[in-house]
Amino acid sequence: MKDLVKDTVLFIHEYRSMESSPVSVGNKLITALFGNTHIAEHLCDSWAGRKGDFGSFFLNLGHEKQGLFIEYWGIPVPALSEYSKRKNENPISVLFGGEPEEVTWIHKMMLYFNNHGIGDYRDIILPSLPVERYGNSKNWGNYILGLSPEGRDLVITQLHAHLMEE
Repeated sequence: MKDLVKDTVLFIHEYRSMESSPVSVGNKLITALFGNTHIAEHLCDSWAGRKGDFGSFFLNLGHEKQGLFIEYWGIPVPALSEYSKRKNENPISVLFGGEPEEVTWIHKMMLYFNNHGIGDYRDIILPSLPVERYGNSKNWGNYILGLSPEGRDLVITQLHAHLMEE
């Protein structure tokens, strides 16, 4: 579980950094990931249109591209190359799941952040609720990063248990 918490906090830190930076910083990251391609151009346009809302941007990416962001930020996704290979050989094979567990977790977490205010779900213990409780990646990210290490551990492990059992 320590790697789960460490990797999740790293992901949140990195996306919050991207959210709080000028659009050009996000565009550089996207270009580093996808090169000077039409995909990178499309994603840069999408990022600019999201007005710094990484959750909205991330949730509109396919799982393969989500995995590339996760890996870029230093979080291992061991099954990503196998997933990409299966997808390229037979795109239908990945339609109903099979994405790497790390991608599933981060995707579900970001979806939860966008769909739930902080403190809305009564079965999850959240220490020291913030003033900004509207559900989005910015508010959830700031909340989690502002917690003590023990608080982060508590929130992330509860979210993981709740979301991954669904």
